[in-house]
Amino acid sequence: MSLWRLLALLFAMLPMAAVAQGIGPQLPSATSTTVMAPDYDVWNRAAVRVERAVGGGFASTFALERMRAELTEWRDKLLAAESLNAGRIRTVQQQIAALGSSPPERAIEPEALTARRTDLAAQLAQLRAPGLMAQEAYARASGLISEIDALVRARENALLSVAGPSPLNPAN
Repeated sequence: MSLWRLLALLFAMLPMAAVAQGIGPQLPSATSTTVMAPDYDVWNRAAVRVERAVGGGFASTFALERMRAELTEWRDKLLAAESLNAGRIRTVQQQIAALGSSPPERAIEPEALTARRTDLAAQLAQLRAPGLMAQEAYARASGLISEIDALVRARENALLSVAGPSPLNPAN
């Protein structure tokens, strides 16, 4: 009888142990939706490697397709990185709009407003920089993917245009 009670107690405690270990439904973490800036040093090394392979023309079609897959992953990361600081950029733009346009050249404006407008413009430029870097890298990735596609297509066309023995010839 005591063995049965012990087993029943263990089975009763099993759901509690699962909850304590974190088994079961999980709430999404805050970091899962956060867009991080890509590592541009790693991106640059990958892009240079692909540029050399495409420019040299020595890479196999299989290697080019693998590089294309890698570039596609990078392109997706870079596209997501284009929206870095988007919320903060909108806020700073609204702040600048709230200050109004800068006055004509001879008009007098309080120095505090001029200084604030200058500060906000500098903040805006700094906030836009990561997105602009991502846009440039995205354009590079898209261009390299297009170059790989063109090279692979040219190789396939060359293979298709080679005249071989006719399958209609009974000797073949």
